Amino acid sequence: MDLSLRGHTLRMEYPAGVHPHAPTSEVMARLLEVPAGGSLLDLGCGAGLFAVLAARLGAARVLATDLDPGAVAVSAANARANGVGDRVEARVGDGYAPAGAERFDRVVANPPQTPCPEPFRVDKWGGEDGADLVVAAVEGAPAHLAPGGRLYLMHSSLAHPRRVREALMARFAVEVLAVSRRDFAVAEYEGYSPGLWTHLLRLRGEGRSEFFVEGARGHFVVACYRARSPGDGA
Repeated sequence: MDLSLRGHTLRMEYPAGVHPHAPTSEVMARLLEVPAGGSLLDLGCGAGLFAVLAARLGAARVLATDLDPGAVAVSAANARANGVGDRVEARVGDGYAPAGAERFDRVVANPPQTPCPEPFRVDKWGGEDGADLVVAAVEGAPAHLAPGGRLYLMHSSLAHPRRVREALMARFAVEVLAVSRRDFAVAEYEGYSPGLWTHLLRLRGEGRSEFFVEGARGHFVVACYRARSPGDGA
């Protein structure tokens, strides 16, 4: 598919088995700022939307990482198809591990954030309360940001909002760049794992998930955050 973003036309392919990016990812893509000649880590890259866009916007060094080897291969292929294969490196691995001790001007992360008591899809599951991978992205970011660096993070209100906010506020000064609505059908979540909808309702009752539901449909919100170390300038 061809995607028009920030004055660039990106040719993104999503073969079977690689999850297409969501409309909320395009919101973040329109907000992502990359210094010319700088570096970016696309953490949990999927098909590499942020990685490819960052290189097209002028980043000199982009690392795209994902636990799924298929996604990493697709990211590398999409980078080549968009003429930036020489500036995008794709590596397989969990969390920040593939980055080693490297630091970047920008880290962008949209981790899987669907709560579920048991693992189901690697591109969806974020732990029992949905926030495990989001919090891990936040906690690991300071060790991988260069001076003056920024973390761009997408967070679904399904995934324990208070836990995520506390992790962010403990380490960063945080701006909310955008908030988007994500509509869903109850059947979507019940289809992921039997009993998942009951689990979501329980989390909401405990104050560990935030969403609105009426009948068979509902919605939650996805926030785009930009985070900086408190000592850095605006």
